[in-house]
Amino acid sequence: MGIYLSSYDTELGGIMRVAVLAHIFWEDSWDAMKGYFFNLMELQGVEPIFIINTCFEVVANDIRQDLPEAHVLVSENRGRDIGGVFMALDFYFKHKICSDYMIVTHDKKSSPNDFIFLMTMLHKDVIPIVLNRFNKKTVGMIGAKCKHYCNLEYIEADLLDQYCNTFGLLNMQKGLEDIKYYGFIAGTIFWVRSSIFESFFSLNDPLKLTLDIVHDYRVMYIMERIFGFLVTDYGYSITNWEDKMPKFNMML
Repeated sequence: MGIYLSSYDTELGGIMRVAVLAHIFWEDSWDAMKGYFFNLMELQGVEPIFIINTCFEVVANDIRQDLPEAHVLVSENRGRDIGGVFMALDFYFKHKICSDYMIVTHDKKSSPNDFIFLMTMLHKDVIPIVLNRFNKKTVGMIGAKCKHYCNLEYIEADLLDQYCNTFGLLNMQKGLEDIKYYGFIAGTIFWVRSSIFESFFSLNDPLKLTLDIVHDYRVMYIMERIFGFLVTDYGYSITNWEDKMPKFNMML
């Protein structure tokens, strides 16, 4: 029997829809990721919608076999991990999918330990914690690790400022003055209220942003922070469970 989310159902009633926007690049990553997706499927009261982008047809076939419900996209590796997520977002909008929450995720081989930690957001014991935290109406984004300081060491501040101005976001300057206006989920693996992304990406074509990343890969790191800026610009907070990590086997 799956976990029953009584606190969510009691408050909101009905079925909660969760759209999983995933990019899988490495050919052997699916075996490491699918168990996390199965965890979401086991929850009563939750309807997951999987939109998974991959670069290899062999991986796509494995996904279709293990997760027949998934919408599987096959594309070139353009825009790296975020580009793959943007492909999934494009599919989301073109097929007029609606959801309550989105999960953004991707495989990450550069740091296996970080990947396991970041993916705790889809651990069977953590998913109910995440959903209960969303019961607080001010919470807009949740992940395993949130940075609440404005560290511009590894990115171009002028380029970030340019994109903030383009999108009408004032968070960069505010974030330098008050950390509550700045924050992002390191590793780009997080939950977010769908309304935030639906509002923004309905006006800003994700495929166009992918081309920006292809043209200049610095934009990938800019977008990582833009995701967080959107949340605080819409008046929501970003949080994590890093400081109060429950004790369990983090693998699944």
